[in-house]
Amino acid sequence: HQPWIEHNESQARSGLQWLAARPQSPSLAGAGFTQADVTTIAMYDFTRIVNARLIPDGKYPRLDALATHCSDVHAFRDTRPVASVDQANPSLEKISS
Repeated sequence: HQPWIEHNESQARSGLQWLAARPQSPSLAGAGFTQADVTTIAMYDFTRIVNARLIPDGKYPRLDALATHCSDVHAFRDTRPVASVDQANPSLEKISS
């Protein structure tokens, strides 16, 4: 199965590199927040949890900045994984209701 794993991880890295290379703006698709941002950050956060080595610290500063920005958005903040499952940022505390 290792060749298939390597193939999929290569695709994931290529996609991350493409997203990180998008033109600078407040969001991925221009000035406004879109589904592209929601989908990208959901994927980015999930990948950091399930396979953190695909997103080493500092590798994708543009996506890190977007993820940080999104963490201030109510919908993201309230659904962020808690520290016990977040390998990328174990300092996160459980969000109180």
